[in-house]
Order: sequence, then C-alpha cells, then structure tokens
Amino acid sequence: MQTDANANEAALPQGDPMPVPLTPPTPPQASTVNQSGARPSAPVPNGSVLRWMKDEDLMTVERLGAICNKNGNHWALLVATGISKLAEDPPQACCISTICSFNGDMSREAGFLRMYLQMYILHRFGRKIPDELFNIYKVIVPENCMQHDTVNCGIYVGIYMTNLFDPTLSIQQCVGDSTRDKIINTRSKFFEFLRQKHQNNITNNKYDSAFYNDQN
Repeated sequence: MQTDANANEAALPQGDPMPVPLTPPTPPQASTVNQSGARPSAPVPNGSVLRWMKDEDLMTVERLGAICNKNGNHWALLVATGISKLAEDPPQACCISTICSFNGDMSREAGFLRMYLQMYILHRFGRKIPDELFNIYKVIVPENCMQHDTVNCGIYVGIYMTNLFDPTLSIQQCVGDSTRDKIINTRSKFFEFLRQKHQNNITNNKYDSAFYNDQN
C-alpha cells in the first residue's frame, strides 16, 4: 500500500506519535466461502449502503467518522479524510485513520470502510478506485489516554467524535484530549443524566439501580 508519511507528519503537532501505516486484509466478497465452507460472518457492502448515502454529498465532507464494533464487544472509530480527492482527474489518495482506545488492530474494519467509499464513488461518478489510493493508518493513543477498563469504550468514541467537529484539532489531537480523567468525568455526568431521566423507573424497581450507580 502506498503511504504519504510526509503529508501526515505535517498535519501532526510536533512531539505527537506518528500514525502507523496499515494494510487491511481483503474483505470477503458475497460469493466467497471460508476454508470450512461457511460464508464469512462480516457484513458485505450492498445496496443498503447506497441507500444510506443517497442524500449525502461526501465530496463536501472534510472528515467522515464511522463508529464500528469489533468482535461484538468493543467500539472504535474510523475517520476518512480527503474523500473529495478520489473524484479528481486523475484521482488522488485519501486517508482512513483507525482509532481504538486499546490501540488495537482495526485494519479489517478499515478495509470495509474503504469498500463503502469505493462503492460510493463508483455509484456517483462511475469510476473504480483501486485499493492503493487509500492510505490507512493506525492513530497511536498516548498511554495517559488509553483505556484500562472493559466498559468505557463508547465514552472514548463519543469524545473522539465530538472533538472531530473542531477543525482546528488534528486527528491526533482529538485523541490526545481524551485523558482517563476526562473519560471518568464524562461518564459520571452521563450516568447522572440517566439517573435523572429514569428516576421514576429506578424508584419503582423497573430499572436496575445498581447499573445507574456504576461509576467504574
């Protein structure tokens, strides 16, 4: 896979860790089967993707955030930038950044986002975009911002997404702002909101009060 390390380095504040280039595995096609003869469990892009995007103009989007679930028990974030470059003549490379609060490998999930964007460009412009025009990087989460529990991944992703709306922040800065203290404080406010919203059901024992008192 081709990479543009210099362009990414210029976008990062001095002292930030460099993103790591990734090469995602080839996502399975609808007609393929694995060695045991079973069809792949991962979703394969189809017409529903185009219906989801039919009213969206991705050419005007600076950052496209896609929340994804890994193995059914962990939430992470993919961020595509420079999508409009794919529509240039000739097409230029865009980037997909993977952000996992555990610093886990999200290359497979990035491969599916790449396929979604390829379908979008094909549907809108009739142009096939090769895999090589997608530079895929793993954003390194600093140690003081890494997740050390098994329950707060959704809070991390929520803060990442909120920060992405600030155009003055690089993607690395969006991650570096998500310290564990901020995560705990945000979780506390979220649970307080839930307690107030559902207090009647908690009082009447319709909802488990232990869940709404969880501050871990």
